[in-house]
Amino acid sequence: MSLRRTGSAVLLVLALLGAVLAPHSATALPAPDAPKAGQAVYYNLGTPEVRPKRIFTAYSSAAYLDKLKWKHWGTRKAVGRGILVSDCASCSPPARRKVTIRLTGFVRCDQDPTLRTYRRAIAVVSKPDEGETSTRWKLFAGCP
Repeated sequence: MSLRRTGSAVLLVLALLGAVLAPHSATALPAPDAPKAGQAVYYNLGTPEVRPKRIFTAYSSAAYLDKLKWKHWGTRKAVGRGILVSDCASCSPPARRKVTIRLTGFVRCDQDPTLRTYRRAIAVVSKPDEGETSTRWKLFAGCP
């Protein structure tokens, strides 16, 4: 095979690889939908989310609420049920527990008066952390 043919074959292979590896609009992950005016949101570490499926308790590795399903979202009291996951290196056992979160204190934020959020968030877990007796704790809630 001549050098000229080899070069053409290499270019063809690179072009095909580029076409395969290039992001396609049909396969790219969609950006999260921005909340619309009038919707209720929960500020999840500063990001407004409608009916969040996961709520983070801290910026660093820490326990988080996952697989949340909501009832009464957008009313004065929203209730979510899911799993508290605390599998980080510094988290106390047990690693997974059922959790219920109650959001109350429905208010408008000064930063964006078109959205409403919840001022209070109380999580109730099925079992306390190792060495603890409480199964209730407060999460950050309110306007950023």
